Amino acid sequence: MKKNLPTSKVRKALSLKIVQNQSSMNSNLIRSKSLATKLLALIPWCLSSFSILSPSLYAQSFDVKTADRMSVVIGKDNPSLLTKDGEKMNLQGLMWNTPSEISAQQQLKDELLNYLSNLQSIPSKNANNVTALDSRTKNTPSLKVSGIANLSTVIQSLPVTGRVLLPANDPRWLEIHPQQDPIISSKDSLKNPERKNTVTLIQGDGRVCVIPFKRSVYAVHYTKLCSNSSTKPDWAWVIQADGAIEKVSLSSWNAKTQNYPAAGSWIWVPTPHKGLDQLTQQLPWNTSGSSKSNGPGYEFAYYSEKFSADFAAFLATQGPSDQVGISEFVKADRTFVEDIVFDLKLDQSEKYQPKDSAVIASDWGSIGLLQTPTARMMPAGSALFGYSHTTPYSHYNFALQPFNWLETSFRYSNDGNVAYGPTNFSGAQSYVDKSIDLKVRVLQETVLLPDVAIGIRDLAGTGLFSGEYVVASKRYGDFDFSAGLAWGYLGNRGNFKNPFSVFGSSFSSRPATDVGSGGNFSFGTYFHGPTALIGGVQYQTPYPNLTLKLELDGNNYQREPFNSILEQRSPINFGAVYRWNNANLTVGVERGNTAMISISIFDNLSKLSVPKLMEAPAVPIAYRPISPPSNEFIIANIDPLQNEVDSVATIPAKQVSSNTALVNEKVMNEPNNQFISDSGGISKPGSPVVTMKNVPMDSSLDIAKSSEDIRSQSGWRLVQIEQRNRSWIVTLDEVNGVYLKERMNRVISVLHRDAPTSVTEFVVKYQQHQLPLIKQTYNRQAWMMKNISLLGPSKSKLAEAVVSEYPSELLESSKSSSSTASQLNPNNQEDNYLLKAPDARRLTGGIDIGYQQTIGGPNGYLFALSALGTADLQLWDGAWIRGVSSLRVLDNYDKFTYDAPSNLPRVRTYMREYLTSNRLTVPNLQATQVAKLGDSHYFSAYGGMLEMMYGGVGGEWLYRPLNSPLALGIDLNKVRQRDFDQRFNFLDYQVTTGHITGYWQTGWEDVLAKVSYGQYLAGDRGYTVDVSKAFSNGVKMGAYFTRTNVSAEQFGEGSFDKGIYVSIPFDAFFTKFSNDTATILWNPLIRDGGAKLNRLYPLYNSTWLTDHQILNFLQND
Repeated sequence: MKKNLPTSKVRKALSLKIVQNQSSMNSNLIRSKSLATKLLALIPWCLSSFSILSPSLYAQSFDVKTADRMSVVIGKDNPSLLTKDGEKMNLQGLMWNTPSEISAQQQLKDELLNYLSNLQSIPSKNANNVTALDSRTKNTPSLKVSGIANLSTVIQSLPVTGRVLLPANDPRWLEIHPQQDPIISSKDSLKNPERKNTVTLIQGDGRVCVIPFKRSVYAVHYTKLCSNSSTKPDWAWVIQADGAIEKVSLSSWNAKTQNYPAAGSWIWVPTPHKGLDQLTQQLPWNTSGSSKSNGPGYEFAYYSEKFSADFAAFLATQGPSDQVGISEFVKADRTFVEDIVFDLKLDQSEKYQPKDSAVIASDWGSIGLLQTPTARMMPAGSALFGYSHTTPYSHYNFALQPFNWLETSFRYSNDGNVAYGPTNFSGAQSYVDKSIDLKVRVLQETVLLPDVAIGIRDLAGTGLFSGEYVVASKRYGDFDFSAGLAWGYLGNRGNFKNPFSVFGSSFSSRPATDVGSGGNFSFGTYFHGPTALIGGVQYQTPYPNLTLKLELDGNNYQREPFNSILEQRSPINFGAVYRWNNANLTVGVERGNTAMISISIFDNLSKLSVPKLMEAPAVPIAYRPISPPSNEFIIANIDPLQNEVDSVATIPAKQVSSNTALVNEKVMNEPNNQFISDSGGISKPGSPVVTMKNVPMDSSLDIAKSSEDIRSQSGWRLVQIEQRNRSWIVTLDEVNGVYLKERMNRVISVLHRDAPTSVTEFVVKYQQHQLPLIKQTYNRQAWMMKNISLLGPSKSKLAEAVVSEYPSELLESSKSSSSTASQLNPNNQEDNYLLKAPDARRLTGGIDIGYQQTIGGPNGYLFALSALGTADLQLWDGAWIRGVSSLRVLDNYDKFTYDAPSNLPRVRTYMREYLTSNRLTVPNLQATQVAKLGDSHYFSAYGGMLEMMYGGVGGEWLYRPLNSPLALGIDLNKVRQRDFDQRFNFLDYQVTTGHITGYWQTGWEDVLAKVSYGQYLAGDRGYTVDVSKAFSNGVKMGAYFTRTNVSAEQFGEGSFDKGIYVSIPFDAFFTKFSNDTATILWNPLIRDGGAKLNRLYPLYNSTWLTDHQILNFLQND
């Protein structure tokens, strides 16, 4: 650095390396310079950097004397928001600090420091062993890792601010979004730091780098400038001045679209994993990070993903990075980099433009190139439907991605060269093959390692197109390369020796394909036989919508199904893909002589969500001064201004100004609030108490209007409202749907509007067909404040509903069902009352649409569109009759002529007869009684026309503890086969069927596992395994299989029952609330073995609100 540079030019990066020795300070400012030069360099730096070291000189604070909205405190026309030049001041770094968040943020800081302390004291050889982290002893040798110590010192020096992140900082935006406009109290601080145009980067070894901010510069540019080693980091966390956090890529292999860091941003760059650690970090038990040695004198640490995310969250509470004084970082080595140096380094990396890599389906529906798969996968929750044609094959593909490491797909493949059967049997229908594919990612890409996946095509089918592969994919910017080995149909070229032959000569040959009935796992053929090399490249052109593909095909097409031979002029296939939103159109040339075309449509089903624009407008939530009922004791420090309620209680809600929210806001503003104990006394001895005067009950409640509004707001039925002391106990029935939080909030809005101010708590009981499910307790005051203003995370928790068991009426009569608050003075009954809502209509009905289809049979594609009429008659509590009639209005089932053969009682293979005998049918006519016999015990009894093929009687018992991951159920049914016209007559066949079923919410990836054992409709006995993955919006993806004592030969084609399904709630894509769900089930064949009764109301489904997943979704979504 030149000594004579002008001060204006010495805007530079400041790199700080924390040292543990407080008594020494290294002065290696610039290694190649003399000490005198370094000291001279400090003079202009100090002059030009004074604003960085003293940010308080420029910080603007807002004076908050009384509680008011932030939009009012800031003031949209506040002259202080203008700079000296009259321009609008930048409010991006606006900081709202509140005492109520101090405790939680201190806890987060302590957890970060404890993590580093634990990591530092683990011996290197046990660094990846979580047991070593959890079971250390005093005799464990300490590993002195300077990087960890440096980072600990940095974190220790950062203050706990109590900052609450804001959704926006424009006072005009806040004014028109009052629910996001916080109420600032006199105990809070609100300040707007002035921009200093720097970015602060913290590295994994604890070094801190302060860099001049430049527009349109990505995080990777700042990282390269500050790096002093050959190790290139792969990921960074960018924390903007407003607290927004984003994990961004820093390399070409993981490049993704990202935002630029703004002035005042923090950038956290953890140490990248090297060598074998890139593999070990992916092991499921390695969640704690590790410490390593990189030669004499230098040691560093790897940090877990959770630590990085938590550290980023803590940095978000600091506000703009240039507001943290450099002097707070203890002692440091300082190295200066001038602007001109920064510009030169930036010029060398300006070409880095991070963008997402396209994930495109192959001809076979799996993510890949054309004929060959890759190791790439769609995001979890995605689904894909596609069609491709390459003469003579046409493929209809459907793919599901339940996890980010697992891809499942199924397809129907038409072979245009082969007829399905004789003309008098199937007409001109070509042969259709049905298959299921599976692809599992076993290794995730890093800077050195590729994505690696293992896949099986036609997992348990006829074997006509079966094959296996191991493939790796590695990305370099716009190029995504893939290479691997293939067996079976994928590797028919056989130009590579099978590497598995080292395990035995049997791997060198592959048994001939047995078309047969399919359905069995062919373990003797997987990864057997000749092997072929496959691979290729996908190139993202400069045109965002255009992608090119080139591949080496592993198939030579000389051993096609049914002994066909296809001419191949070249093993090189190529194509071009035009991508438009969620659709891809691919055209190309394969086999060197054949044109191909495919189209695919995909979407992430787990992200589906549509605003309910067609619903009734939500009831406005107004501030109401909540006061306690007469003779109640409260603790003064919960609401120190409660004695001022009388001064505002008579003010109409519409006239309450924004600053009157101080009364309720004070309740939420004490970090150490004490609550009333269960015994009715004061939880903290010596706490002061006050007695409030009587508050008259609001006698103007119109229960009919409340009932009507709750129905219009949620679709649910109000049963009754009971007031017990300070609680409203509200009972709701007909509770259905998926997006429950919004519906529940709408219900509480009605209750808040109608309840007297003496009511401080809502206890809401949820029922379905009078079957008690759960109850939720709401702190009315906290709920109100959360819905009229923005609260910090700690305060928001007070507004969350507390879920508890809803006992049956028999048990509830012998228990106290009053809430904690109502136990203060149980002898006070003067405000208690019970209001019954108007009786519900006993007879209800509606019209719906039904759709059914049959694919893959000799009669081609068959479908039926029907009009459904439904009716429900309520008998007494928990008892009702439901009837469904169906009229086929549009169909082609007149072409349905195929009767599947069967070696078992024809319990399901009479499908054609049931679908074609009558256009007007009665699929269901069933009477049902449900009851809750005790805590967690549910019972149902039913009888009638239970489904389209069977009628009879049955019963079920379910044990399902609230919030438990486990449940157990037993059902038993005596049924008889219905006549084909689906009216009221029966055939001769009858059977007793039932199962014992265990349910397990695994707690891993929201997976539900169900295993049932019992007797099926054909009299066979066995078990069914069903595994499904649930997403936060209610979408489910799952698969099942059934094995019984029926052999594959007896079962027939398919060998055993199996299927894949996806269910999508209508709530996810309709603009109006809906209780219905669309389920797409792919079942290769309908056979008689392993067939279950399709019961209308399984108790596990009826008690869905007690579901462990649902409760978490309700409280945490």
